[in-house]
Amino acid sequence: MKLITTLLCLFTLINSSKASDSTIIFRDIPYSSVFEVAKQENKPVLLYFHFNGCGGCINMEKNVFVDSAVANFYNKNFICFEVNTREGEGIETNKIYGIQMHPTFLFLDKTGEDVHKIVGSFSPVQFIQEAKNALEQKNTLNSYIEQYQQGNRDPKFLLDYCYRLQDAYEIDSLHIVEYINTQSKADLAQEHNIKFIYEFAIYHYDIFMPYDSEAFQFMLQNQDLFAKYFDPEQVETRIVWILSSAIYEAIENQDEKRFNMLMEKRSPYDTGKTYLFKEMDGRTTGIMTSKSLALTSLMLYYKKAGDTVKYQETLERYISKIWDDAEALNQIAWNYYEQYNDAQQISLAITWVKRSIALDSNYANHDTYAALLYKLKDYKSSLEQAEIAIDIAKEKGLNYQETTNLIRKIQQEFEK
Repeated sequence: MKLITTLLCLFTLINSSKASDSTIIFRDIPYSSVFEVAKQENKPVLLYFHFNGCGGCINMEKNVFVDSAVANFYNKNFICFEVNTREGEGIETNKIYGIQMHPTFLFLDKTGEDVHKIVGSFSPVQFIQEAKNALEQKNTLNSYIEQYQQGNRDPKFLLDYCYRLQDAYEIDSLHIVEYINTQSKADLAQEHNIKFIYEFAIYHYDIFMPYDSEAFQFMLQNQDLFAKYFDPEQVETRIVWILSSAIYEAIENQDEKRFNMLMEKRSPYDTGKTYLFKEMDGRTTGIMTSKSLALTSLMLYYKKAGDTVKYQETLERYISKIWDDAEALNQIAWNYYEQYNDAQQISLAITWVKRSIALDSNYANHDTYAALLYKLKDYKSSLEQAEIAIDIAKEKGLNYQETTNLIRKIQQEFEK
């Protein structure tokens, strides 16, 4: 009997060991017990904040947590606990931490003090390295924050600090600029700085390195150098986006001299191509498209200036240029729908969208046509176009919720 019991215990231990090596084990205990267990086992804590359907969370669960090296390292060194921020106890637990980005991994010592934080998806190798950083006090995010607050401005430290903040989703332009300002023009040509400039010139749609910055000017003047490390089209895309941002600022400030200078700088890129902005991981997160960046910018400038004559002249030139482009015609018609309410402008937009439909009848332009007719209070015709749009959407498997909302508004008008 004793032998059987011993074998059973051994079998349980072997199975437990195999299970712990096959995936990260998140403790099935209430949050209130987490730090008691941590003290008992003398281990720090990993809190994994997630919710059902979170894309980055699913990636980590399917591809990283199940990696044997990851599972072994985390199970051996941490008390792992998951917090579903939108269900059950997790809702209350998250009120303590206020986590908004998912997935977030918060590393704490056994008393509950934060020591390290990372946000987003990581490879198995990266995820293990972050765990090692959390276990080594000098490499934790908290340690870097303390050093920075104490005045450490060593360039190598600032560079590392920027990447620590990026991993924690806490990076801002202040720290980016502070590091770049420690680098000479010759320093910018070093590989790590080329990669730094490319990655942070535009970050989450914020321009961290504007047109007048030395870093952007370096990229503008050394595109071939950047193209050795990154897709040349993506280097070009970042340049066009930053130039365009500077142009829009000049429009807002009505700085004609600067506007003209920037327009000339951007003119080599005004080829009618579509610029897709891709993140470092290859995801496309933005798009800039125009048959003429120059004409669209001029229209914005004259509109801001209140120069209706030049605006109208430029508009006519632009419409002539896109007259055989269904998508561009629909886009400007939709822009007018969003910007104007007077019948004259809406009627003009209807002319464009009707031409768009004649070139290529699709869900988008019929939806635009319906919306414009609604603004003209032609509810019967608006309903007809909305129904056509929905029929096309159903056939193509497209989402048509916005058109459904429009139909609801039309029906409310009929009921008055």
